Amino acid sequence: MGKVKLLALNVATVSAWTDRLLVDGVSPALVAYSLVVLKSALKTAMREELIARNVATLVEPPRYEKREGNPLSDVEARALLVAVRQHRLYALVVLALTAALRQGEIVGLQWGAIDPAEGRLWVRQQLQRESGKGLVVVPTKTRRSSAAVALTQVFVRALQGHRARLIEERMRAGDAWRGADNPVAADAFVFVSTVGTRLDGKQVWQYWTDMLKTAGIEHRRMHDSRHTTSTLLQAIGVPMDDIKEVLRHSRRATTEDYSHAGFDRQQAAAARLDTLLGEALG
Repeated sequence: MGKVKLLALNVATVSAWTDRLLVDGVSPALVAYSLVVLKSALKTAMREELIARNVATLVEPPRYEKREGNPLSDVEARALLVAVRQHRLYALVVLALTAALRQGEIVGLQWGAIDPAEGRLWVRQQLQRESGKGLVVVPTKTRRSSAAVALTQVFVRALQGHRARLIEERMRAGDAWRGADNPVAADAFVFVSTVGTRLDGKQVWQYWTDMLKTAGIEHRRMHDSRHTTSTLLQAIGVPMDDIKEVLRHSRRATTEDYSHAGFDRQQAAAARLDTLLGEALG
């Protein structure tokens, strides 16, 4: 639609655009999302008084079946952690299952964003692959996504082992190491390859798949780890409002007092997760 003047944009043009995307093989879910983006852009144009109406709101999005989450059960989660305890990315799995971070947030995590003593980390960025640029650091989705996250002691202990292993890998790699000279510096990425390079989604997916096989668990998406965190918290009776704080989904006021209250609820939930998973790990 790039050649269409904004004032000339109409329902027929937008409908033809979505139809063409579908014919070209774009998934219905992505077409529906593209329409959402267009609606948002035209809403801004209305606010700037460039157009009188948002024609995208009058176009019916394509129907598609939303994919449901498939979380691990509490038994499977504990079995997975026990089975991969010696894996070099064991700490990544613990973090994924207990902190509900998104995949891009996990691989974009830097050492300076973690405070083990206080039992928290800050989600400040994501690592994503962009066409023509490779792996790049991008901001988190929303201010809500950037909130502090409470850590379980299970993860803090796993992180200590991960830190020591990373230093050993740097020493063994020698000149083959292509990451930061100090692999645990504040601006170094926490989870990297065996030669210190950034991990991309495909690599993490392969690690995740292999670890599930090791534990004898049927395949799940990496994103299902977020659903797993919610399932584990529900299994030990954590209130739904507190689970929303952990998942960083709910809308809330942005005052410091309210934010602190939300983090306290996260800490309480993390402590209960420690009880659930700690029994399996010893």
